[in-house]
Amino acid sequence: MEDNNFLAGRRKPTPTDAVLAKCYYPMLCELAKQKKEMTFKEFVDAAKERYPNVEEVQNAIPVSTGRRFEYVRTYTTQYDLPDLSAWVVSQAGTNSDDYEADFDPQAERDASSKINWDDYEGHWSKFVEQLTKLTIKIKDLINILKTLFD
Repeated sequence: MEDNNFLAGRRKPTPTDAVLAKCYYPMLCELAKQKKEMTFKEFVDAAKERYPNVEEVQNAIPVSTGRRFEYVRTYTTQYDLPDLSAWVVSQAGTNSDDYEADFDPQAERDASSKINWDDYEGHWSKFVEQLTKLTIKIKDLINILKTLFD
């Protein structure tokens, strides 16, 4: 099982994590429903097309997408759900060695395609609401600290 950096306290969620998790989760659910793999680049490009007015999405790059997926996994782990990010692969069509050390991508894809993700929409909405509140508090604290030390 993955040693999730957010759950282990080695990473703190940022406002960008909150916005991108909110946008990426429904897209990942759709991939699972469709049983469709997509590269990181295709995923980020699809997100940019789907959310043209969300600055964080427009600034997203494939290389940082794994961090955002790791944050989505804090939710799926909480409900003992399979990992949705197994549907997003490298340009070569594979998952990374680090990912494969923690997960069996095919098993995650198989399991996630059998879940009715609509059943979790209410839980997800509450989770994102809590995440957004948490990151706003962190952002406000950082801004306060900046004004004190500037």
